[in-house]
Amino acid sequence: MEGIPLFVPTFQIEDFPRMEQEKAGYCIYRGVLIKWDEDYDRRIFSILDKMPVSVRTTLVIIQEHENCLSLIWQNEVPENYKTGKKITLNNGDRFLIYDSRTIGTKPLDYWKQFPTEEESWQT
Repeated sequence: MEGIPLFVPTFQIEDFPRMEQEKAGYCIYRGVLIKWDEDYDRRIFSILDKMPVSVRTTLVIIQEHENCLSLIWQNEVPENYKTGKKITLNNGDRFLIYDSRTIGTKPLDYWKQFPTEEESWQT
């Protein structure tokens, strides 16, 4: 395709979110790889739908677990999606961005306990 820039993200297994679940599944939605946890929380579609297209097209992988998100980006983490930020959906559901990084950067230590919902929203 002449004139259309093509970026094909290449990543290693080490780049995947490390929210440990025994039953993980995968799918692609709006060009983003979703790593599912055991409850297959479909609100992840709403999170992706809410993102501006210019932002979503730079997101490579997303995972949700216990209302926490892990986001893996192509080359730069957008300001509103940095670790520690929060996303609120139109229905009021809230998500803490627990890990947001670019391909090839070291993941957080997911052996640490996830924050409780109350701890997640303290600023």
